[in-house]
Amino acid sequence: MAGAGGATGPARSIAERTPAMRPLARLLAVALLAVAPALGAPAAAAPRTAPGASVPATGPATFGIQPGSPTGPDSRAQFLYSATKGAVVKDQVLVTNYGTAPLTLNVYASDAFNTAEGGFDLLAAARQPVDVGAWLKLNATAVTIPARGRTVLPFTLTLPANVTPGDHVGGIVASLTTTQTDAGGNKVAVEQRVGVRVYLRVAGLLRATLSVDYLHGEFQPAGATRGGIAHITYTVRNTGNVRLTGHQQLSVGSPLWADITVPSLPDLPELLPGATLQRTVAVADAPPVGWLDATLRVDPQAVGTDLNPPTVSVVRHTTFWAFTWVTWVGLALVLLVLVICGLAIFFAVRRRRREPEQRTGGRFRATVAA
Repeated sequence: MAGAGGATGPARSIAERTPAMRPLARLLAVALLAVAPALGAPAAAAPRTAPGASVPATGPATFGIQPGSPTGPDSRAQFLYSATKGAVVKDQVLVTNYGTAPLTLNVYASDAFNTAEGGFDLLAAARQPVDVGAWLKLNATAVTIPARGRTVLPFTLTLPANVTPGDHVGGIVASLTTTQTDAGGNKVAVEQRVGVRVYLRVAGLLRATLSVDYLHGEFQPAGATRGGIAHITYTVRNTGNVRLTGHQQLSVGSPLWADITVPSLPDLPELLPGATLQRTVAVADAPPVGWLDATLRVDPQAVGTDLNPPTVSVVRHTTFWAFTWVTWVGLALVLLVLVICGLAIFFAVRRRRREPEQRTGGRFRATVAA
């Protein structure tokens, strides 16, 4: 409003001072009112995006996928199967279009894996599956769903005759690939996808074991006279053939100091067979007492309702230096005192050994002189 007033104020005063210019001022005002909507329309229509973001050409689509029966949805949140080698399992997946326009979606099966943070994910469409994703065959790889509609898609899961016992995990994905324009004006293909998990347990010898493959401590001084922060980095690996979580307990201490308070660690996320997870824990108020001992204990916990094998806890230790410059000075003083004490003891012992020799030598000279 201030800017508008500044633009029209001078025109009004000039028109008042010069009556001949009043028609020209009115014409200019009408022209500005006619042009203003045209200038404001693109700004209102164009969505605001952050640098590097992309805007869908037709807006985001909303769809979902879940287990289903031949007639519609059921109460299952995921597919859970227990089978033997060579078994064949038949089931259905339900794909739903929640939007107001028809959708053509790609549907495919894939293998699952753990992300670096321990999350659950499925291979991208371009990656060829070799486990559950390769054994699961859908009746169609693309479906067209009307607005507010759904489609039941049958599939067959065929286990190989040489499949290994234990858990095999994958998922079924419904995806929509659209072409979008980024902030630089480049055309990019964006895949919007949702999935449902498939858990398969094959009968046989089951092993529920975790290992701590790496445990390392590093001390970071916080000041000359204060303590510091102990950074404990470790790697946990699922060495068994069933999916596992686990309770974690970490302790840090020293023979020269009481145990340090360590924050409670959350339970491990669900680790698939063969998966690894690396974590770093920061322990505050670690004393610079020369060295510290860290002990990590992990108690595996089986996941699922099937008959689970027994678990065994795993414990690993590591020792690392914890110094500040004050610690080094103190250590140097201790060494200096030890050296001085050692020299003092050495010369005292040597002096005591020489005194009897001097007394014996004097009596011998006295006897010869007589």
